[in-house]
Order: sequence, then C-alpha cells, then structure tokens
Amino acid sequence: MINVEVSSQEFHCNMECHVFINHCGKDVKKTVASLVYHNLSNKRLRVFLDCKSLQQGQPFPLTIHQAIASASIHIAIFSNKYAESAWCLRELCLMEESGAPIIPIFCGVRPRDLRQNGGVYSKSLRKHRLTRRVDGETVEKWRATLRRISYNYGFQFQGDQGIVLEEIAECIMQHIEAKRRLQFSRVALSWDANLEYKILIICKTIRYGDVHCRGCITAADVIGLFKN
Repeated sequence: MINVEVSSQEFHCNMECHVFINHCGKDVKKTVASLVYHNLSNKRLRVFLDCKSLQQGQPFPLTIHQAIASASIHIAIFSNKYAESAWCLRELCLMEESGAPIIPIFCGVRPRDLRQNGGVYSKSLRKHRLTRRVDGETVEKWRATLRRISYNYGFQFQGDQGIVLEEIAECIMQHIEAKRRLQFSRVALSWDANLEYKILIICKTIRYGDVHCRGCITAADVIGLFKN
C-alpha cells in the first residue's frame, strides 16, 4: 500500500520559495507574471506563481500563506484591475506583515495611482466598500498598505522587456544574496558566543590547572579543537 500521508511540516517545506509573485490574473497572469516567473526560474530560483506552483488537491489559502511566509522577497505586479481583487489585496497585506522586501512592478499604472484619490485604485476600493462584502476597516487597511508600498522603489514594465526582466532578476538576486550573508553572519556570531561558553564548561569539567591536567592542556589548545 502506498503511504500518501504528508505531515504539516513536510507540506510546509514543499512550499518554501525564494520569490512570491503577487498579481491580478485577469491582467497579467499569462503575460508579465509568466515572463517574470520563467526568467527567475531559469536562474534556479524557487518562484511561487499560483498557476505554476499549485497542485491539485492542495489547500489554496494555506498554500498561499505558507509560500508568502517562506519567501525571501516578494514581487507585487500592479496593473489596472489589481485593486478589484480582494485576494490580491489580502496577499499584499500578508506580504507586508511578513517583513520580507516587496518589489513593485508597475504595468499600465504609476506609483501615484495606488494612492491618488479619484484614481483607478481608489475607485476599486470604493466598490469593495459599496458591495459590503468587505468591512470598512479592512478597506482602509488595504488603502494604507497600497499607499506605503507605492513608495517602494520598483520597476515600470515598459520598453525593452528583456532588459527590464534582467534588471528585475538582478535586483532579486542581490536581495537574496544579502539575506544569505546576513544569515551566515548570525550563525557565525552564534557560534562564537557558544564557543566561549563551551570553553568555560570544558575548563571547569577537567578542573583546568589541577594536578591531573597541569601542563597537558591550555585554553589555546581547547580553542584549536573547536576551530579544526
């Protein structure tokens, strides 16, 4: 019999990714989102794009949440119909709450459109409130999030697409490398702190300086053991 049980930990590991792509499917799923996905994937990055990464039978909301939480960096592709999607806006809030950087890509809109009263995004938010499917507090949270993200330095997807895609990829790679170096530094610092503690314990354990080990071992010898 085939064992098909998958633990929550194993499922979570399957959803770990370098990059999460947030986008409005009606506008850019088959165009900009797919181009960005394939370009980053070709550089051996783990990229989450719902239509490419989700598998039949996976719980959609949980999978999205885990992918956002695990991502080192997020891409938000802002297009004309983006703010019509409550799901896009919920994802954006989760991305911001995760603390990972958010790189905006503007397609057919400008940064000020995300925060401008009377603009396309403002009108979409007003529709959410009028339909009463979303409470006013949530709509205002979305508005505030859009406003903050609109000031993030990003990319206009126009002109030579190949050049823009490579610029996006270079930016993503730099962020991921910076995070990797930071994690390595933290591990090294942790190792140094633990080393001092371990040396102290060893010296106490062997009763450093008593008749049994005098002249046989020094603190420098102990440090040498840890470095080898």
